[in-house]
Amino acid sequence: MGDEKKVDLDVSPEVYEYLDQRDRKNMEAAYKKGVIGRGIKLLNESVVDQLLAGSIHIHEHGGSEPIPRIYDEFDMAINACKSGVRAIVIKTHYTPSSSRVGLIQRFVDSWARENERESVKIFGGITLNYPVGGLNPAAVRASAGFPNGKFVWVPTLDTYHHVETTGGATTGYLQDEKETGIRLLDKDGKVVPELKQILEIIAENDMVFAIGHYPARDRRTVIDEALKIGVKRILADHPIEYHSKGTIEELKILAAKGVYIGMFALTCLIIPPVEGEDYPAKMTTEFLIYLRP
Repeated sequence: MGDEKKVDLDVSPEVYEYLDQRDRKNMEAAYKKGVIGRGIKLLNESVVDQLLAGSIHIHEHGGSEPIPRIYDEFDMAINACKSGVRAIVIKTHYTPSSSRVGLIQRFVDSWARENERESVKIFGGITLNYPVGGLNPAAVRASAGFPNGKFVWVPTLDTYHHVETTGGATTGYLQDEKETGIRLLDKDGKVVPELKQILEIIAENDMVFAIGHYPARDRRTVIDEALKIGVKRILADHPIEYHSKGTIEELKILAAKGVYIGMFALTCLIIPPVEGEDYPAKMTTEFLIYLRP
């Protein structure tokens, strides 16, 4: 978008392997420096295998969208089966993942039978970015009609806050140059009517309401409104990541209200954000110190 450079991804397997190994080494070095250096034990593969068995992954990004991904949804489902994962929730930024859950489930059930493995349960939902109409109650109602279309994510890459915090570097599909991103609150700091309608649909269908990519003040106001309307399942998405950051005190308040705190893998890896390469480790450490008795 704009003047950004396009990268040709058509590289040889040898080049891809070299880049992959280089990135793994850099990631491991930064992880050891930032995490182990702060007294957090490094997980080995056997421990990871134990954690995966019977687990439920509620934030998995699939490949069926404009953003390049390593795996598509079929790969994700197969990998989950191989690891003994119980269920995965596929999240896509621009189209409802719920619309293809049925196809993926049929595929992975067949694969599991052929390979004599337990299948994995597939769930999906809708992310309310511009391509689905933003805060669009009709789109949420339609998504709820699909099998296992259980999740509703507020806007992500198309939020005004995401645009401000990333400088537009990871902005999604803003409608035109005049757009400044989607807001959940009006000028008086109250939840906009469209979102109230969406929260009512979520409550009626016992769906999961997930909110990230907004500042803490917006998140608090919206979550309070969701609870008042009767939404029972609320998820604060990656609240230690810089575009969704909340304080530990705020997270304690949310947890006391029954809100789930989403500590996802990408957040906890050393992927240098604007604050520097140590930022994820610092935030993870802050959270773990609070969790320890």
